[in-house]
This record gives sequence, structure tokens and C-alpha cells, in this order.
Amino acid sequence: MYAYKPSLFDKRPALRYFSAFSGIGGAELAIKKLFNDSICVGYSEIDQDAIKIYQKHHVRHENYGDINQIDPEMLPEFDLLIGGSLCQPFSLQNTNRKGFNDPRSDSFKGFVNLLKKCDPRYFLFENVMMQEEERNEITRQLGVPLVILNSQHFSAQNRKRLYWANFRIPQPPYAPSPNLEDVIDKTFKGTAPMKFRGLLKTSAPVDRICAINRVKETNEIRFRDDHKAHTVVGSLCYKTIVAVNGIYRHLSPIEREQLQGFPINYTAGVPASARERLIANAFQVDTICYVLRQM
Repeated sequence: MYAYKPSLFDKRPALRYFSAFSGIGGAELAIKKLFNDSICVGYSEIDQDAIKIYQKHHVRHENYGDINQIDPEMLPEFDLLIGGSLCQPFSLQNTNRKGFNDPRSDSFKGFVNLLKKCDPRYFLFENVMMQEEERNEITRQLGVPLVILNSQHFSAQNRKRLYWANFRIPQPPYAPSPNLEDVIDKTFKGTAPMKFRGLLKTSAPVDRICAINRVKETNEIRFRDDHKAHTVVGSLCYKTIVAVNGIYRHLSPIEREQLQGFPINYTAGVPASARERLIANAFQVDTICYVLRQM
């Protein structure tokens, strides 16, 4: 089991980190907010759209590619290993999920290999809500307790995720957090596609901004009353439809960026469909900031 280690904040040198499954750089944004003098010794990413966005914002960082092809002995020393492997093999939303029988789950093995061979002072691993058997296996391999955090504490998004770290992550105390109304662009003219309109039988409220729920059995539309968006996902579906002052429409890429804690137009430069996918697969930046503050 990996032991808890002393805080970085005691006259620490610059934090050196390796970013696994980096995507568009959510971990990098969070780390820079907390450790302005931090040094990225390298990152691992193979998605070409993600690499394009990442390199636009982090020009000098070196990409080591497929995590399962990295020779740990070739990496510089670092203090923190951070990442969240592909979620599709485990996600409860994936009706065809195969867990550790899915070849894509091998990326988790790459993370464990770097953790064991490089032995960083700290590590953080994140993934989606999954079945208990798979949670327990990840917990066993990482040797630390599982913590469930909801990003609604830090953002306008309801987003539960699983976190494993070799430092304590307490549940956040109550504090005011952003609402969906805070990120909605009232000038955006998007609409819900035709394939949804036949099911959107309930009129959108004219005096509210809210996310909607659909009851699968009856197609009944209900409106969220907690001022939060659903978990941002990488497709155009009911989870990304909002009612904005009498109109149903999908969340825009910019609204998705803000829900995930990214600057406006951070993902500009790739097609809209790629932006939606990349944003959904990213860390929620404000949540990662909270977690890393606990080191």
C-alpha cells in the first residue's frame, strides 16, 4: 500500500508532474492554478484532436504517446502522477461495457506500471461511476481508498466521479457554487435537433433556464430544479438539452467548456463534434483543484 506523505507546501521545490491520458489538459490547468512554478516532465496522449488542443496551450510539453508503450526508465523524475484512463469499458452509461475484458481497459495497466516503476511522491487517478467489482479491483491495484466526489460543489454541473489518491480527500464543506444560469449564453441560437422534437411534447418554460430529464418509459419531460446541468457528455442527447426562456436547445461548446472549468473557446480549432467529445472526456478543472489542494 502507498503511504500518505508529508505536504508539498513546506518550502517545497517546484512540483514536477507527469500527466497521463492528458486529453486537452485539464490536469495542467488545475496544477498551474495551484503551483504556478510547476514543471510538466511529460504527458501521454494519442487522440489527435486532443493533442492539437493540448499543444496549442502547452507548446513545450513533451508527448510520450501511448502509455502502454512508455519505458518508465526513460522518464525524468517527478513528484506527481495524475490521470484518468478511458472510461468506456467501465461506464454505467455504456450498455455494452465489458470492464477489464475490454482491451481499452489496458490503459489502466499502463498507469499502474508507471506508478510502480517511477514511485512518485503523490498520485491521483480518476474514473467514472462503475460497478462495485471493478471499483474494488482498481482499489486493490492502487492500494488506496476510493473517494466519490460530485463536481456540483464547485461548478454548475452534476458530475459524480471516482478518485483514488495516496493522500486524504475529504468531502468538501458546503459553499455557494455556480448555477446553470451563470454559464448559459442567452444570445446562442441553437435548437434541439428534429429527432428530439417529437418527444419534447412539454413546452419549455418561458421564465426559466434549466436542464431537462426524460423518463425513458414514458418519454415524459421533467425539469431540473437544482439549477445544475447534467453531466457533460460527448454527444448530442437529452443530457445536453436545456430549456432557455421558452426554447429547447443543446448546450454550446462554450457552455460545455465553462461547465468543465475551461476558459471560453479553449477548445476552438477542431470541429464542434470533436469539441463536445473532448470536453466531456476531460477533468472538471475546479474539482481537480480542490483535490490537489489536499496534498
